[in-house]
Amino acid sequence: MSRIIQYTADDEEPECRNCDNQDGQKVCENCGPEYGWAGYIRSDFEVDENETD
Repeated sequence: MSRIIQYTADDEEPECRNCDNQDGQKVCENCGPEYGWAGYIRSDFEVDENETD
């Protein structure tokens, strides 16, 4: 089964321009270290190893 996992600044060391807000959206303007990474969220698609095409 495939699923989407979302990571926040509490789950990993955040990197600017490595999250879902990398388009330069308004949220991105208030997300960096000076804001405590409040808007940081990164999605990753996880595929089960047993899943076949």
